[in-house]
Amino acid sequence: MKIIIIMQEVVPQRIMAKAVVTAAPNEFHEIGAWMISDILEHAGWDVRYLGANTPADDLLDLLRSFHPKVLALSVTMPFNILKAKEIINTLRRDMELQKIMVIIGGRAFNEVLDIWRTTGADYFAANVMELKALLSRMEN
Repeated sequence: MKIIIIMQEVVPQRIMAKAVVTAAPNEFHEIGAWMISDILEHAGWDVRYLGANTPADDLLDLLRSFHPKVLALSVTMPFNILKAKEIINTLRRDMELQKIMVIIGGRAFNEVLDIWRTTGADYFAANVMELKALLSRMEN
């Protein structure tokens, strides 16, 4: 008996747009952002995952060199919403970075309806399913 193993590629051949996924500065919760990064990569996105507590200057440097279409920013602790807002305000003032679409999410936005809007983000995704739906609309 001969066994033939056929390898299938899990990651799609076509690379979608670029995305950066990170937690807000001073945010030490990274599992949600890490999952988002993995899901985007599996869907074919070219992803850079920065993890927890990424300094703002390092994030901005990467955004300038990588030129992503999307920044997915995770905030778990409510006191870090201000840090996310500062990052987004910096993006909006910078001619090179202002066109990056910012999607924000995380536990910090679950308590108060629409508080995410105070950050200046373009979109809010409460969970992975919402993020996937939002990104699939972007592709079309």
